[in-house]
Amino acid sequence: MLVLSCHVALLKACISLQDIEKGSQIHADIARNKSLQEDLYVGTALLDMYANCGCLAEAEDILNKFPSRNIFSWAALMGGYSKHKLDLKVINCFQKLCSDGIVPNVATSICSLKACGSVGSSCIEKAQQIHDEIMSRDFLQKDIVIGNALVDMYAKCGSLVRAQEVFDMLPERNVITWGALITAYSQLGRAENTLSIFNEMIKQGNKPDRVVFLSILNACSHAGMIDNGQTYFEAMSRDYDIVPTIEHYICMVDTLGRLGQLDKAVGMVSRMPFFPDLATWGIILCACKHSGNVHLGKEAFQHAIHLNENDPAAYVLISQIYADTEADV
Repeated sequence: MLVLSCHVALLKACISLQDIEKGSQIHADIARNKSLQEDLYVGTALLDMYANCGCLAEAEDILNKFPSRNIFSWAALMGGYSKHKLDLKVINCFQKLCSDGIVPNVATSICSLKACGSVGSSCIEKAQQIHDEIMSRDFLQKDIVIGNALVDMYAKCGSLVRAQEVFDMLPERNVITWGALITAYSQLGRAENTLSIFNEMIKQGNKPDRVVFLSILNACSHAGMIDNGQTYFEAMSRDYDIVPTIEHYICMVDTLGRLGQLDKAVGMVSRMPFFPDLATWGIILCACKHSGNVHLGKEAFQHAIHLNENDPAAYVLISQIYADTEADV
């Protein structure tokens, strides 16, 4: 038992150090010991090491050679796929473990839901199957994280109706649950719904976080609701003690730029407690293109190429600004 635990501990250390060479040496040592080779605990640790180090073919081979598989061996492989953005393989693993008669746990369910969300609307049927499996296990009543993952998954798949249905039936909600639904409506351009859900969230005593406010500001930006955006931006620090990040400032700059209020947009840039990045000057350049402001466009272009002289977007935008100006002459 001591030898077994020692090998498992060494394999975990290899994961932390991302030392695949040492891990392969431990694998060779395990292969020479029949009792270790047949132990599912050691085998799962070995699979986990390969999966986390990106050697997924080796991890698959180990799983296929297991005389029996359990939820932990499947979870190890799914975790490796998830880490390396192989979302369809994560989903297929979930389906295989279910077809093998293995009961999924919270970890494998969340992993598969995140994978479905990353794939998007093309995966909605498989997402529904995973949802059905989760409902049959009564996970929603046991773990709020599952509920949050379901709402987020449907939202990312563009299925607001199903996201709302899951949200409405949850026995408990937190800021992540509310945030997933708010972000979904915001990304689909449903500004009024976004603000309505936000207000209901506050009414029920939930404190918003930076992510929620970013979705609110984005909704206001795309809807051209500058006054609302300014109100929420100011409320972040005043009412909720949330310090705006550069992303919040950029969102406000974008809102002002979309409405042609370039002086205010530049003023917002100058007041940022951050050094303006390439994205900030790109937004100013876009606004200058739409308004035909050559002078400010040249200034924004100089700032942009100072940060990255090879940025293609900056050159394209400044050339379009000049071209539009010449066309108007």
